[in-house]
This record gives sequence, structure tokens and C-alpha cells, in this order.
Amino acid sequence: MTILRPDRCVVWDGQQACGPCTEDTELEKQAKELEIRLEKIYTRRRALRTGMNENHDPFIHKFPPEIASHIFIHYAPPSLLFDENRRSTPLDIGAVCQKWRQLAWATPQLWSSLFVRTGLRARNNRSSDSDMPQLISEWLERSASVPLTIAFHHMHMGHVNGDNVSHKVINILNKHSAKWYDVHFDLTPSLLLSLHGSSDSLGKNILNRLVLCSPELSYLDDGRVPTTFSMNSKPSPTDLTLIRVGVRDVDIIWVNLTVATVEQIGVDECFELMAQAPLLEKLSLCKIYPSSSRVPFPKTRIVCPRLHSLQLLKITEETVVAGILDSLCLPSLEKWIHYRCALPMDDAT
Repeated sequence: MTILRPDRCVVWDGQQACGPCTEDTELEKQAKELEIRLEKIYTRRRALRTGMNENHDPFIHKFPPEIASHIFIHYAPPSLLFDENRRSTPLDIGAVCQKWRQLAWATPQLWSSLFVRTGLRARNNRSSDSDMPQLISEWLERSASVPLTIAFHHMHMGHVNGDNVSHKVINILNKHSAKWYDVHFDLTPSLLLSLHGSSDSLGKNILNRLVLCSPELSYLDDGRVPTTFSMNSKPSPTDLTLIRVGVRDVDIIWVNLTVATVEQIGVDECFELMAQAPLLEKLSLCKIYPSSSRVPFPKTRIVCPRLHSLQLLKITEETVVAGILDSLCLPSLEKWIHYRCALPMDDAT
């Protein structure tokens, strides 16, 4: 335990403080003077190192800024922020010196891709959860108008602080929704519901690839259909992946969809997807359940005129596989892959 010296000496010798207190006061004064001097030395060294980089750096001053920026982009994959397996990020480049930082901060492509993990702190994270929202906000501001690739994975561990951080991150991402181009969201239903985009982005949507994953299906007991994902400006992706997220829980424009992957949903919702996506070319169905009773079964075969690749993976119930095969008409089919499926070979025509 450290015993602090009192502000006033309680042992008096006439008008003088006691000897130890007098000496301690003098040492404290000297220590403060040394701290000030040391800070001046560090400040001077930082300035000198900037000059050293300018004199000896064979990189920045020999290449035009646009070439140096291009090298930065190849060196530091920006999608690895907050990933424990990252190699390097634009933040590492910016830590080299002031000139490198200015160039990195002025290169939007470096900040156009982002991987975020919340709820479970990864090893070697460079920042705490409380620092994450501010860092992400600054990161995305530097991306300027460049289309964004975002992966956001929330590990739900029952920690209130982790959920609060995730909601703050979502609020930041929503502000940049007009730039979402390739997004992968692995979130709880309540967090997915918060991904509504920005009200300022109405009519502005460039979303091309959308991946939605939830830890569990979120059907409501009273028969109402929950809207798991709905943006203020309805997106029209060409590539869609749904994992434990129902087709009816996704509010998008389906007519431009060409590639789709669905996993762990009801077979009736798979039919709903195929019926709404006339341009579908590639379809993968994995671990499909029997009917969820949310969508009526088709009374006639669903025609997918452009579908040339169909994958059936890990569908263990023969009635489900038979229902899929009996309900489809695929005039352009070129590739059919099945793996660990209860395939009714007698019914395959």
C-alpha cells in the first residue's frame, strides 16, 4: 500500500516543514521538470523521424501518390479489421509515419472493405469493444463514395455490453447504406431488423450481393410474418444467400436475382423464392426442412427457364427431395449436384 504525502506537513519545526517532507517536495518538483523535458525530447524525436523518413524513405518520395496508393491497396487488405488472423490493415500503414498516414487516409479504396466481429472478443484485437464504433465510423468516412464490402458477425453470448456495441455499429452502417455493394450479416433476428439503411438513401441502392444468417429461425407463433430484413430503399440483388432466414422475412426486389443459396428453411419457402426469381441461373438448397406452412405449395410445376445449375445438399428427408424434384420444370438444366441427400431415384425424371 502506498502512503501519500499530505498536502501540508503535520509535523512542524517552527515555520518549516519536516525534513523528509521538504526533500519529497523538492524531488516532486524535479520529477515534474524531468517529465516536461522528456516530453519535449519525444516531440523533437517525432519531428526528426519525420525528417528521417523524408530523407531515407525510398518509397513515398520516388513514386507518384497514385502509384503509392495502389501499392498500399495490395499490401493491406482492408477487410481484415478486427480479425484475429489479419495480416495488416490500413491502420498499420498509417502508424509508420505522418506522410504514409496522410496518403493512406486519402485513399478511399483502402477503407472500402470491412470485417467486424462483436459479442466475443477475438484474440489480439487492436481495440476494445467500447472503441469499436468510433473506429468504424472513422474507417467508413474515409471510404468516401467507394462501394462497400461489409461482413458483420455478432457472437450472441448474452452480454448486454456486446449487444449495445452491435447496435451502435449497425447505426453507423445504416448511415452508409447507399454504398452497400457486397454485404454479409450474421446476426440475431433483432439485429437484422435494425439494418434498415438510412432515410437519406431513398432511391439510392447499389446492393449486389446479400448474405443473411441468423442463429435460429424467427417464425412468430401467432401466424404473423416477421420482417427480418427491410431497407428504406428496397434493394435488388443479383446474388442472395439465406441461412436460417425465411424467404418471406426478406423484403427485396427478386426479379434480378441470378444466384441463390438457401439453408435450413422450409421447402415451401424455397418454392416461393424460385417462383419470384424468373432470371435464376444457379440455385443451392442445403439442409432444407419440411414445409413451414407459411407458403402454399404450388399446384403446378414451377418453371425456371434459365436455371442451369442445381445443388441439393444434406437434405435427409426423402419426401422433401421428392417434393423438390416433382415441383420443378428446368428446361435449361446443365448441372445437377446432390450430396448426402435421401434421393428417390425411382422418381427422378
